[in-house]
Amino acid sequence: MPRRQITLSELIQDYGDYLKATMYHTLPGVVKAYYSDGTADVQPAVNDVRFDPDTSERISEKFPIIPRVKIMYPCGGGFTITWPLQAGDKVTLHAYDLDPTVHRQTGGVEDPQDVRRHGGNYWQAVPGDVTDSATHPTTSKMVLDGPAFAFGAGAADFAALASKVDACMSLIKTHTHVVSVPGVTAGPATAAGTAAPSTDLTTLNPPPGTGSNLVAIKS
Repeated sequence: MPRRQITLSELIQDYGDYLKATMYHTLPGVVKAYYSDGTADVQPAVNDVRFDPDTSERISEKFPIIPRVKIMYPCGGGFTITWPLQAGDKVTLHAYDLDPTVHRQTGGVEDPQDVRRHGGNYWQAVPGDVTDSATHPTTSKMVLDGPAFAFGAGAADFAALASKVDACMSLIKTHTHVVSVPGVTAGPATAAGTAAPSTDLTTLNPPPGTGSNLVAIKS
């Protein structure tokens, strides 16, 4: 049986499908490795599906891992929010229509080095889990959840939870140090035979002329 002749409209349709198959825009992804320069190796999380032109058989295969994808953290107006990613984290991959390399280097409006469009060679990744099992907000509050947080320029110090600070302050307030202060009448003797101060040290006024540094307490 002779093969049916392909019509012009079918040829145009096939070529259009081919062009669309070579254009990349947005894909979900999974982080495979994260680097300290804010880039990550990302595995696209949907497979590349093609159809055999002769048999119409569906062929599915994984996309290759995209190396060193720049992670797009929220920033603007002098403010930034960053955090380290880890293997298994979800991201959304976005492909640039044109080569952004020179713009990344200068921050200005530049000519692209690679003038191909939709080549699929230049990507960015936005952290976020689009899966149905992802954590979703259940209250009207903004929730920050993580092992540690740092605020401020340089981000050298960590922020503490109020409940933890309150617990530490309560422990400090109830802890007693035995000291000897000139001009202060001692209270009842302790079990160890030493005298405990009868006045709260936070409100203690030293005798005139003795200075304000009579008492130095270290835990």
